[in-house]
Amino acid sequence: MKKYLLLVAFVCISFSSFAQSSGDYRSAATGDWNASASWQMFNGTTWVAALAAPSSGGGAITVVSPHTITANSNITADQVLISTGATLNISSSTFSLEDGTGTDLVVNGIFIMNGTLSGPGSALINGTLNWTGTLNSATTISPTGIINLNNYSGGRLLGGTLTLNGTMNITGGGISNFGGTLINNGTINKSV
Repeated sequence: MKKYLLLVAFVCISFSSFAQSSGDYRSAATGDWNASASWQMFNGTTWVAALAAPSSGGGAITVVSPHTITANSNITADQVLISTGATLNISSSTFSLEDGTGTDLVVNGIFIMNGTLSGPGSALINGTLNWTGTLNSATTISPTGIINLNNYSGGRLLGGTLTLNGTMNITGGGISNFGGTLINNGTINKSV
């Protein structure tokens, strides 16, 4: 019995030690991306108040529920996760994705893109993308993902590759090709 308990304890400790790495960031409150008060950083042992905002040179970046992080200026990032119940709002700036290992932006919550998503990295939308800006980065909408084009009289600019495996809802405006590609494997609903 002691060996069994020791094994269970070891497994639990192993899983918790791989959950985060030194230099990882997570949101601490709703706020601006560039405000250090919006973030906590993992120091290898515990989460502490961040001294600076995250960037592509650091570890993984997670926006946790129920926080909303807003980018009002140009940001370069990698390893970004928007958790279920959390929101990332790119207001009118450029959010540039570096191309690291794996998918560079994973959205399980809400991604509001009024600015530009660009860079060589890729994005995976499992949650919701509300799109009124410019899409220049390779983006995949998963079968559970939703992309909304709502109440916007102008066209959204598509400069990257958008692979739709989920649902696109168009209730205003449309998509203007800016040298990009739309691959539709999902459902497009249009009501204007």
